[in-house]
Amino acid sequence: MTTTKHIATVNGFTITQRLIGHKDTYFVAHRRGQNGATDTVFTAKRLSYLENKVKDISPVG
Repeated sequence: MTTTKHIATVNGFTITQRLIGHKDTYFVAHRRGQNGATDTVFTAKRLSYLENKVKDISPVG
């Protein structure tokens, strides 16, 4: 069973939480590029690591 929950939008990235089974959870950040394709995807076990990573990247536009 996989459950996805929207957490936040930071610097153009959509951050979601993915729960796999009953115990394993991780966070995913992705955003769309200029042409509509997925630009960048990051994954992390801790939300704070992911937020720090996406804050350092310039916004699309």
